[in-house]
Formats: sequence, C-alpha cells, structure tokens
Amino acid sequence: MQCLPVFCSFVRPLSRFFTVSLIGLLLTSAVSADDGAAIIQQSGVQGGFVVHLGCGDGSLTASLRVGDQYIVHGLSTSETEVAAARKSLQAQGGYGPVSVDLWDGQALPYADNLVNLVVMPDADSGIRDEGLMRGLAPGGVLLQNSPEAPNLTPGTVRTPRPPHLDPW
Repeated sequence: MQCLPVFCSFVRPLSRFFTVSLIGLLLTSAVSADDGAAIIQQSGVQGGFVVHLGCGDGSLTASLRVGDQYIVHGLSTSETEVAAARKSLQAQGGYGPVSVDLWDGQALPYADNLVNLVVMPDADSGIRDEGLMRGLAPGGVLLQNSPEAPNLTPGTVRTPRPPHLDPW
C-alpha cells in the first residue's frame, strides 16, 4: 500500500518519536524499580511502614513497595511534587498502598516508634535527628540516599531494639 508523500513525511517521524519515547519510558521505569528494590535489600527491612522523604515525581517512592508486606508513604514539601506524584501513582494503579502527602519538612507526622524504614535524599534535608529517631520503630532503619547514586547509601542508622522486646 502506498501512502501520500505529504502524509508519510508527517507520520513516519511522528511514529519514530513515539517509539523512542515509549522505549525511554520503559527503561526509566525499570531503573526506578531496581533502585527501590536495591534500597529495600540494603536496608534489611522485611516489611512494614516505609517513608520516602522528598518523594519527587513518586517513581522511587512507588518502587520502594517491593511486596505486599510494605506500605509506602512519600512526603514532600512541594505541592507541585505531591500533585505530580499522586497523578503518576494513580495512573499506575498503585495509589493506596503507596501514597504521598504534603509535609512541613520539620518532623515526621507519625506516632512514635511507627516507621520501619526512612529513605531520605541526603543528610542535609533540614529535618532534625530527634524527629527522625522518634518516628523510627525499634530496629527501624534510616537510609540517607544520594540522588547522584541512588543504589549507594552514604549513611545508614539502625535504631536499637530494647532488650525486653521479642524479635517478632
């Protein structure tokens, strides 16, 4: 089948653009999923409540839910980031066990000893140490994740488990 020269000159570059865009999108999704799985594996956390500070567009936040045993909550101080992350999560059908909210950037908005893993972009996030440690459960982990090398964590802190608690 022959196509009209004017039509073909318009459609062929357009179809190449969409093909390249789709491949790029798929590669980006695979890298993000690998990043979340690597972070979870490095933390040693086997399940529970995971918090991602500075959730950005929500892709790393979503990839932190590597199984049904995790509930992930992304926090951002930017209303624009929260809106973008929510839209992305809803499009993926993952909003619920993974969610994002606006945050004041000062203290974790949770009860004491609730969070099993906190992933934060770097040590200079502005949140105070006592606010982070208060929210971490016994045996909880704080990972300081570098945006330049998301699979490598420059800082890891594990809260001690009190001796009177069973390892359940």
